[in-house]
Amino acid sequence: MAAKKDLTPKQALFVDEYLRDMNATQAAIRAGYSAKTAETQGPRLLGNVRVQQAISAARERLAKKFEITRERVMLEYARLAFADPRSFFNADGTLKRVPELDDDAAASLAAFEVLEEFEGSGKDRFQIGVTSKVKWADKRAALDSIAKIMGWSVERVRGEISGPDGGPIEVNNTVDMSKLTTEQLRILASIKI
Repeated sequence: MAAKKDLTPKQALFVDEYLRDMNATQAAIRAGYSAKTAETQGPRLLGNVRVQQAISAARERLAKKFEITRERVMLEYARLAFADPRSFFNADGTLKRVPELDDDAAASLAAFEVLEEFEGSGKDRFQIGVTSKVKWADKRAALDSIAKIMGWSVERVRGEISGPDGGPIEVNNTVDMSKLTTEQLRILASIKI
């Protein structure tokens, strides 16, 4: 595995910048490559074996540092995907306070806002209501991510092949019949089109 010391200073900087946002073109620009050529330099750098190895090594270090494993990522997605809104409420229908939530419910929480409404001022100020807003994480996105990780969703990639200057590819389907045997020629002659 290539270490960053095996890279040029610009390549090493490219690795760091690429890991910020996974945008090869912008990483190339931030690493000091010309903005005019960055669109080709970025992908070229990503194709460099030593750069690829340095990126992989950096990703592995980050995963180890923050204890990120496939199992842990899957657990967090599962918490989002399978969150039960009922776990946010007490038996009497009142909303639980955040410290009262179990780990799974708390993990599925995207936002929690409490607005207290008052009337009057000073000593005459009194509370007239409380509005609590709960926002859960995007359940569908979590399910889509789980399906993708498990290989249950197939992403269709559509490609196009073109000829010179983006034009059509010329296809020539000709058969040199002079090389066919007499038997092969008889079979072809018997085919009705």
